[in-house]
Amino acid sequence: MMLNYARFRYFLKNHQYAEAVAEARHLQSIDKFDMGPVDCLAESLLALGDFTCALPLFGQVDSAQRSDTTVPGQSGRRIWMSCINWILGNKGESIKLMSEMTDGIVDGSIKFGDAAGGVQQGILLYYMGVSISDQMTTSRALDYLRTRVKRPAIELFPGPVARYYLGEINFNDLLAAATKGRAGDVVGAIEVAK
Repeated sequence: MMLNYARFRYFLKNHQYAEAVAEARHLQSIDKFDMGPVDCLAESLLALGDFTCALPLFGQVDSAQRSDTTVPGQSGRRIWMSCINWILGNKGESIKLMSEMTDGIVDGSIKFGDAAGGVQQGILLYYMGVSISDQMTTSRALDYLRTRVKRPAIELFPGPVARYYLGEINFNDLLAAATKGRAGDVVGAIEVAK
């Protein structure tokens, strides 16, 4: 049976998160074996700030996606699981999950990343290392980002952030990339954001 996610997407897009939770639960009641509604519920709970309830749901979806042999190489929902663990104070688990993703992108077991070729995971891992003054994690993240900047897709966002962290571009160049050339300084970027 093909489920209709239009109402769920509408509620999520319009920041009606409680309604999105209710719609996700309704979709679950229609097909208890479809992971789509579980993913919708996890996203809704995340948006509501109910991290403790969202985390195991993302875990279910992650397991299902990564074991799906029809689309091998999916990264699952580990990026969300890592970030939620970080928010909940589980820094070690968060770094472990993010490191597994960077390893998977390098060894090819994860074939799908962001438009820049898996840069987002390295940027988040770098943030984690810097935030807790973990030099080993920071170095690991920078080493990983060095493997990503060699690829042509690095020009796509968030690739310029990696180039900035590695000292290849300056902050104004980063702002220009983030605003698609419409701003080259902080004041201009603020105007573009408005």
